[in-house]
Amino acid sequence: MLRNYIGLANSFHDSALAIVNSHGEVIFAEATERSLQSKRALCMTPDLVHHAGDVIRQYCEPGAAIVIARSWEKGPVHLPEGTLRSLDERRFTLEKRYGKIPEGLQTELSATKHGVLSMWKAKAFAGQNIEFELDRIGWARPFIEREIGYDHHLTHAAAACFGSPFRDAACAIVDALGEDTATAFFSYRDGALTPFYRQASISGGQGFSGLASLGLFYVKVCLACGFGVHTGEEWKVMGLAAYGSPNQKLLSFFRRMIRVNGLSLETENEGDEERLALYKLRRAALNSEEIAADVAFAGQQIFADTLIELLNNFYKVGNSQNLVLGGGCALNSSVNGLILERTPFKELYAFCAPADDGNAVGAAQLAHREDHPVVCPKPQLQSP
Repeated sequence: MLRNYIGLANSFHDSALAIVNSHGEVIFAEATERSLQSKRALCMTPDLVHHAGDVIRQYCEPGAAIVIARSWEKGPVHLPEGTLRSLDERRFTLEKRYGKIPEGLQTELSATKHGVLSMWKAKAFAGQNIEFELDRIGWARPFIEREIGYDHHLTHAAAACFGSPFRDAACAIVDALGEDTATAFFSYRDGALTPFYRQASISGGQGFSGLASLGLFYVKVCLACGFGVHTGEEWKVMGLAAYGSPNQKLLSFFRRMIRVNGLSLETENEGDEERLALYKLRRAALNSEEIAADVAFAGQQIFADTLIELLNNFYKVGNSQNLVLGGGCALNSSVNGLILERTPFKELYAFCAPADDGNAVGAAQLAHREDHPVVCPKPQLQSP
């Protein structure tokens, strides 16, 4: 049966839609922010009414059944009541302790609640417009053969490896968050992706026992520099770092926030005082960006040292001399340029869209592979 595969990157930020045809070729891929002209397309579904149907009509093969593939495992239908209740309890505790919740902690509470609700909506409802759109464009029934959700970091790995020039590679996904962790490692050989190592769930802990996220670390540095995370300004930290100088106090401050243990990342248990100290470090919007240059330098330095140490540990397991890097942290091109110099890997490939929008491609490719397990992708660089 002829099938086309519609991949949906369905995070609440950087959503995207991709189409893979019956031959396994990526024939369309577009971040939602492009058609909307709204940076990061926050809280916008990837299957936009009118736009999605027009894309399907133009790029899908006539008469093909549709398989919808999402970049997260199936989301819950019901609201995350337990998480929302715990946030209300934390708010009550802070009010009891401080009277009026300090601005930095109030900001954290609001951002966390927004992220939880936005992610729930993105996971629960992405793809619901497609049947309407197929009806609108008069697509012959049957429309949708099946819908499937994949592990988030697996879609990162698929997008990165299937478009790489390698037949075998060690694949590192270093991200902000996945279903329950921030990093995952895979072995790639002849079109097959095998999970290699996955750090345990992110949680708090005593000392350096809480597992950490390098992507969330960089978010904190970005905010401390006075840049916008939801407006996609992490790249400004990377650029501003070149104008900064080493500041041992700042380096020590950021170094306490994250460290490497084998193939896992760990963090100190972050209390309210540490959160407030980080918030007080933030550059005021009216101040020159140059004031934050040393903050950017320190954050970029710790980010680079941490990622390089993690990749050196990955090489030691003897997986491959070829490295495929994916996840949001692979957007840091400054560090990417150091990897072959500071690790034993001989070759490096970073997918052109390593963050969540690229997962639309990965999800669609995984669904095609599920139906064609013996078809091996040709090693070739995929054009952006």
